Amino acid sequence: MADQAKLNLLWKRVEDARLQWKFARNYVNEVNEDRVGVPSADGSYAHLHALHAQHLAVESYLNALQEFKAALALENAPQEQLVETQEANTGHAAITPREREVLKLIAVGKSSKQVAVELGIAFRTVVCHRYRLYQKLKVHTSVELTRAALKMGLIEL
Repeated sequence: MADQAKLNLLWKRVEDARLQWKFARNYVNEVNEDRVGVPSADGSYAHLHALHAQHLAVESYLNALQEFKAALALENAPQEQLVETQEANTGHAAITPREREVLKLIAVGKSSKQVAVELGIAFRTVVCHRYRLYQKLKVHTSVELTRAALKMGLIEL
């Protein structure tokens, strides 16, 4: 029963995000119609502001849809698939084996130069792997990368 309540809340969030998106799209259209008599600098600023609001609304809508889809998958998945689904939702499944190696070395405190030397790859390649890890794991610092590595079981305290 709690799962059904969670699904209902997530669906309500999807609907709210969709309404915000429609509102933002209408706002862009109104600004475009009003730009005809407005000085170009003011009209351009209003247009950019409206486009930014629409972009944020679309992102919110997509995130709500993804969360709802993940909750549905968890509810309908057989018990042995639950762990795989949870890993896929957190982005861990999308990490390549080389990115896992880089993540493990970063988590133990190695610098990008040290990781490059230890793995025998270019420094720039390590920087690219680090950047992709930040994106895939949706983190912003090395500390958060370390936390992710702990959760994934790549390192221990």
